[in-house]
Amino acid sequence: EEVKNLPADSNVVSQLVRKIEHLEESPRNFLTQISILGNRFSMSAISLFLGENKKDYIDSIQVLVDTHLLVKSGEMFMFTHDQVQQAAHALLEDEKDCILHLQAGQNIRAQLSKQNLVEERIEDYIYHYNPASELITDRDQRLELARLNLKMGKRLNNNAAYQASENLLARAVAFLPPNPFEVDYDLAIDLF
Repeated sequence: EEVKNLPADSNVVSQLVRKIEHLEESPRNFLTQISILGNRFSMSAISLFLGENKKDYIDSIQVLVDTHLLVKSGEMFMFTHDQVQQAAHALLEDEKDCILHLQAGQNIRAQLSKQNLVEERIEDYIYHYNPASELITDRDQRLELARLNLKMGKRLNNNAAYQASENLLARAVAFLPPNPFEVDYDLAIDLF
């Protein structure tokens, strides 16, 4: 129902949305899952998110390319239109969206950890943990995510991406416990 309520810019987009609704279950589920990755993504991003076994989703990718919902350009895949990605994402219930973002953050971070790239590639997973913040209740994990948001926020600020930096710093504060100066004084000082 939400998909039908999305504003369509053209008949082409409307046709593509109908294609989503008529896909078989496996490619449709795959499409909704990868919609959280954004409009462009690589096979390695899919592998980081869904796991190493490409056989599980290679057929779905081919179906989506064949139905013109995805386009392959070099090593990248893209939704054929922003509203196709939005329509696929709208098929996710809010709770499922949060769960998928949490799983994506955990899977991507675990894979990067194996490659000793967790600190260098914070941006690959922090944008998945943040939308799932309500599911993260462990105090130590929330403090770690506050530190990561702070680190990424400082990195963006140094690159003159002030609005993005401000958003991440606000997320960092949101991950703090009610008594931040008692729990982690140095982190609280950095954020306040």
